[in-house]
Amino acid sequence: MDLIALKVVGASVVAALAALQALMMLQLYDRGRVFPLSTAVLMTWHRWQGYLLLGLIGVIAYACVTRPGVNWHDPRVVAHVAGGTILLGGLVLKALSVRAVPRLRRVAPALGVLLVLAVALTVGSTVPWYLFRWLVRGGRPVY
Repeated sequence: MDLIALKVVGASVVAALAALQALMMLQLYDRGRVFPLSTAVLMTWHRWQGYLLLGLIGVIAYACVTRPGVNWHDPRVVAHVAGGTILLGGLVLKALSVRAVPRLRRVAPALGVLLVLAVALTVGSTVPWYLFRWLVRGGRPVY
């Protein structure tokens, strides 16, 4: 399996985990009940899964930025870079806002929404493109 395929699989896992994160927070804010778990268990799950996401996204981002060159003339690539940058910065800020700087805790819901949108932009500008190139056109993209 090549590096691009691994990044696409990783991005798909990130999208699924981000959706779970959003569902957990909706339940924690009493916007619905999805999981038959206590609030304490959901909060712990959300925190540890967030750390997992931060690590996974960091590894994928490292694989993206260590490859030479970015095609700044391709809007898909520019959207992907913008989404990834917002995503990494937002994740770090969210982790800091909840743990290190309690005064920023009130912005955590807004950061959560920003993170879901950043995941959608970042993953949406990669995974569908890769699958289209591979499944419809019959050739996987390469660096």
